[in-house]
Formats: sequence, C-alpha cells, structure tokens
Amino acid sequence: MARGEITTHAVSVLGNTHTRGEDNFLDWRAADGGQASGIAAVLVVADGHGRAAAVATVDALLCAHAANLTFADADEMAVYLGEVMVHALSSESAAERPGITLTVAVIWRETLVLGHVGDSRCYLLRDGRAALLTEDSSVGAGQPDRRLETPLSEGDVLLLCSHGLSEHVEGEEMAAVFDERPLAEAVEWLEELALQRGGEDNVTLVAAQIGARLVRPAAAETVPPPFSPEQHGADAMDLPAASPAASPAAPAVRTVSRAEWVACVVLGVVVVCLACYVLRPAESPKAAAPGPSAEVATPVDVSFKVSGGSIVLMAKTDGLEVRPAPAYEGESSHLSWGVQYRLKPFEGTARQFELTDLGSSGAPQTGKISGVTQLTVSAGRHYELRINDLPVMTFTATASGG
Repeated sequence: MARGEITTHAVSVLGNTHTRGEDNFLDWRAADGGQASGIAAVLVVADGHGRAAAVATVDALLCAHAANLTFADADEMAVYLGEVMVHALSSESAAERPGITLTVAVIWRETLVLGHVGDSRCYLLRDGRAALLTEDSSVGAGQPDRRLETPLSEGDVLLLCSHGLSEHVEGEEMAAVFDERPLAEAVEWLEELALQRGGEDNVTLVAAQIGARLVRPAAAETVPPPFSPEQHGADAMDLPAASPAASPAAPAVRTVSRAEWVACVVLGVVVVCLACYVLRPAESPKAAAPGPSAEVATPVDVSFKVSGGSIVLMAKTDGLEVRPAPAYEGESSHLSWGVQYRLKPFEGTARQFELTDLGSSGAPQTGKISGVTQLTVSAGRHYELRINDLPVMTFTATASGG
C-alpha cells in the first residue's frame, strides 16, 4: 500500500494538582516524507525524571540523522530502535533512571516500529476501534520492549499518551472521539476531558494520522427517502403486471330513492346541531390584567482552570463573549461540547477566585482554586472573574441555540 501523507498534532498541559511539567514529547516528520531512509515520522512521549535527556537522545540518534540511516527491512529498523532506547534510558544517572517512562513510535515505510518502557501508552485507532499496542510495566524495570506491528493503513491514527490521559479515558472512548472529529480537535478534546475528570497528573498526547480519514458525523436518526420509480427505474419495483383476467369483478350498483336522500339530509343536520351544542366554548371569567412577569434566567454551565501559564474558560454553550483585562491576550475555539477561551499569560500560583454578576447587587461567588472549578451562570448576564483579587476577564454566555 502506498502510504498517504502523515499529519500530526500534540499537546501537553499541567495536571490540576501539578505546579511543574514532568512530561516531554517529540513530534517529528521527515521533510522528504521518508523516501530516502524509510523513516517518515518519530513520535515520543516521556514522563518522570530524566525525560528531557531521553527525548533529546532519541532526537539526536533517530531524527537528526534519519536521512543518513539505511535499513534493509523493518527488523533492522527495530534492532536499531532498541539500541536507541538503551542509550536514551542510560543517558541519566542511576538515581534518575528508575523514574522515567518512555514510548517511541517510528513510522518506517508502511510499518510501525515501537519501543516502550513504563506506563505511557501507544494506541492504534482504526475504524472506530482502539488497539492498545503497549503493556504497562514497572518504570525503569528491565530492557525496553520493542516489536513490529502490522502494516499501517490509510486513515489509521497512532496515539501516544501519558498516564494522565489513560487513567481517566478508556481506549474505546478515545476511538469514538477521533471517529467524529478531525485530528487536532480530537486531541484537544481528549486533553480537556482528562482534566474535567480529575486530571491529577500531567496530560500529554501526540497523535499521527496516516493519509486521509473519514470523520463520521454524530449519530442521528435518519429516515429513508420515499420510493420513486422515476429514480430507480421500472425494474426496481419488481411487481408482476396486472392481468385483466385476474381483475376482480365490478361491484353491483344500487340506486338510492329520494326518500332515503331526504332522511340522510335531515339526520345530518340534527347531528351537526348536537355537535355544536356539546362543543360550544364554556364561559370563563374575565382574565386579570397581566402584570409584570419575572424573567426566567437560563442557566449555563461554565468552568475554568489555571494551567501552563494560561487561564482556560470553558462553557457548555455555542455562544461566549469574553473581554480580557488589559494585561492579557486571549483566543477562543469552538469544540464539539461548547466554547473554550484561553487567556495568557498568567504568572504565579492561582489561589482563590471571585465571580461577580455585574448587573446584580448580590454577593459574588468565591472559592479556592483547585483543578477545574465548576460554576453556573445565567445566560445573557455580564460577569467579572477575578483571580487572587485581580481582574482577569469579563464574559457573557448565551444559551445553546440562542
């Protein structure tokens, strides 16, 4: 099979309870598509002490010299990857080595070659299904596992992730997310999903897509169109032609007398009069003059987190207007579940928040910041969000479909 173009997307964010990053990743593609050496892409996820040096070693031994490497077959490629893994794991001191988890995926021609140690994972997503290609192992224990996988197919997605994702999201759920979304949107969606479900650990994902991929729309009930002989042709009906001999005999016709007609008319008039009397509208007392009615506010679920030097506001709605404070810049993105707005840069440690309804004299919502903070606001109202007693943004959320 002629391998299609490879596209990639990666993301790495701090967990809700982490103050520093302990994940590293590599997302590399050959400029020439890998025709010379056969190495088309290298994906790496590393976690723990020593991860930076391990990723740098893989980059130096595989990516930097990929054009000068030659392999007779995939088995030779696997042997070389095993040597690279050993060098990467031995690049740290004995004190740091037991704390590293390392997964390396090499796309060599149409074959995936894997190197792995620890609890980071590699999934193959194909046709809405997820196949786990690695086995969790004690971090730093023994030699790295290397193996050959079956040839890659058009539309396959390779997903490498840290424990921060796999502890909250099952493989089949990952496959379902990718089945209905483009590559970059699916990666970002899974990152947010892991954080929403707790996200204690750092979350890192690196994904690569082989060639074109069909993105299936969300399941919806469909009604087949009515049958049309003009569209399908006369043969599509597959019905036997009517035969004159098989036609049923015409029924006998009976003549109605004038007296019977008069009786039917009189009976019809009586029935109509009775129906009008029974169904007449009942008299009702005069309605009171309408008074002012209380406006019913539509609730909107929003949440925010402080991660990786950014403040991320998420709303389960299709409308979110945000005005950042002068010290910040922001950008919004529409995802399948709603709208996400990322504000940066944020420096320091977020300790407490205050959310004020600018059109109300009521007390603001306050609390300590820990992970993802869940809030409920009213659609169409203006709010100010302060963190550590400093204003960061004002926003207005609209109800979905509004």
